[in-house]
Amino acid sequence: MFFIKKIKKLSAGREFVKEETVEKEEISIGRSTDCEIYLPDLRVALNHARIAPRGAKGFAVAALGDKPVQVDGRFGRQFTFKTGQVAALRFGAYHLDVSRRADGNFDIAIEQVSEEALVKPDEDESKIFSLRKNFWGKRSVSWIGLISLLGVFLILPMMWFFGGHDSEKIAGYKPDQPWLSGEMSLAHASLASDCQSCHKQAFQSVPDKVCSDCHEGLPDHADKNDMRIAQPDSNMVKAQLANLSSFFGRPPERCSSCHSEHNGGTGIILTAQNLCSDCHQGLSKKLPKSIVLDASDFGRDHPEFRPTLVETVANNGTPMWRRVSMDDSPVEKSGLKFPHDIHLEKDGGVANMAADLGDQFGGRTALECVDCHKPDAGGVLFETPRMETNCAMCHTLGFDQEGDEIRTLRHGKPKEVIASMRDFYLAQALKNITKQTELDERRRPGAAARLAADRRRQQAIDEAEQRTAIAVTAIFSEGGACYDCHTVIEPQPGPYGIDFADYDIEKVVLADQFMPWARFNHDKHESGDLECADCHQSEKSDSATDVLLPKIAECRDCHGGAEADNMVPSTCVMCHGFHEDMHDATGMMKPRRIKNNKEMGLLEQPPSWPKRG
Repeated sequence: MFFIKKIKKLSAGREFVKEETVEKEEISIGRSTDCEIYLPDLRVALNHARIAPRGAKGFAVAALGDKPVQVDGRFGRQFTFKTGQVAALRFGAYHLDVSRRADGNFDIAIEQVSEEALVKPDEDESKIFSLRKNFWGKRSVSWIGLISLLGVFLILPMMWFFGGHDSEKIAGYKPDQPWLSGEMSLAHASLASDCQSCHKQAFQSVPDKVCSDCHEGLPDHADKNDMRIAQPDSNMVKAQLANLSSFFGRPPERCSSCHSEHNGGTGIILTAQNLCSDCHQGLSKKLPKSIVLDASDFGRDHPEFRPTLVETVANNGTPMWRRVSMDDSPVEKSGLKFPHDIHLEKDGGVANMAADLGDQFGGRTALECVDCHKPDAGGVLFETPRMETNCAMCHTLGFDQEGDEIRTLRHGKPKEVIASMRDFYLAQALKNITKQTELDERRRPGAAARLAADRRRQQAIDEAEQRTAIAVTAIFSEGGACYDCHTVIEPQPGPYGIDFADYDIEKVVLADQFMPWARFNHDKHESGDLECADCHQSEKSDSATDVLLPKIAECRDCHGGAEADNMVPSTCVMCHGFHEDMHDATGMMKPRRIKNNKEMGLLEQPPSWPKRG
């Protein structure tokens, strides 16, 4: 252990002594700050000497570099001393007295005896040996650099811009290029050379109105007050920063808060999970009246799927929709009777018919999903199945035959179907009566022939009406062309019995998207040996009311949360959008893309529901 005293002579002969203890076996002396005894003198080497014990009752002073050690006025590489002896060492301007006690510890007294060649406290070696006296000082260089930066990156771009040359280049370079923070996204690439289309005024942020002028009609994600309440808890610092930002024309709720441009290929739509989860993971506590369920991560915290299904169909054919959880065994009320299992059998009547049709089914011996469900041009949704294109090749609508011609019904409008059948049978009856009447009028003169013809005509009309009633009742009864696929509305008895002309069918409502507020691309799921039946259990469905959608557990076989590493990482924005007018407090939903199909009695969209207050 080394007990070190640093002695400094003060005015009037007084001394200032600073003591410290170094608990080491040996210590080094030098100009390096790593040395235990630091001596700031240019004549001292960085690592000059070492003091170490020598045996049990002595010590040694040895040089560490090329410079020798001065001990007791003599220069040498190494000196040894006994316990109790005092070694007088000299290193430049410093005098050291070193001795070892009987207990093995060392006493070292350090005193500065000269100012010559010292490194002064207000300077260091880099200053002493630098060339600063032969070059500009730091301040001059700083001012020159600042003025140059202002000229090249501020004054010149402003002169070029306000001088009307903003679209021109000098040797392929635009002076305002340094002001661009990055390349435009693909969506706004056409605006890359027209900065003023968004930046209306220099040194001012892009206002929301500039965005809404092009993107008009975008609905709010929700009521603005509800969105403020749903935001994660804020503190006073964040609130003050928001107020300060608003003071400079940058309110916190701006389009650019979420849509940041000049990021090149990354796009302007943020995909970070917390963009949604910050509000939705505790929404039920912040907005107890909200019908939106809590969700924060698809892999661990997401409600069961809730498809949008027809609740009722009004008398005027208007469908009313409701969201039902897959856990509640939802029922689809489309108005159709269609057992998937029979149509997808690998053998049996349907398969035999498909085999007989041959090339119309690509040579297959059984029906498959793609025979009726055709993807639309975008590969996201499917075209609505049609009787004429998907069903008629197997399900004929013929009801009678005239010569070699088979008379078929018009699909989709029961009143017109009944009228067509009535016209057909009446035309057949009157055609035969006309021929018989012409023969009678040539054989029997007078009114008797005309009266007989009138009786036959009336009789034929009555018989045609009876044939029509029988045929209409047959197609709307079990085993009939309409009954097998549709829900029949039978006529109610009246004062004159049942009028067969009042037969009708329930309106068919086919939603082309069970979850209209989620995005799902079938094209992207055509990978490997994945088949339709792997997700949609259609081969086991014997009722058209079955909702053949997978539950969330099946999707989680492949899709994990945002941080999943062994599955497909799935953030909220992978399936959901933001600017969508979703629903109101009643829980009713409106499908995003219902076709205006007059033949099926559909409206373009359900009626408007009162907005949430």
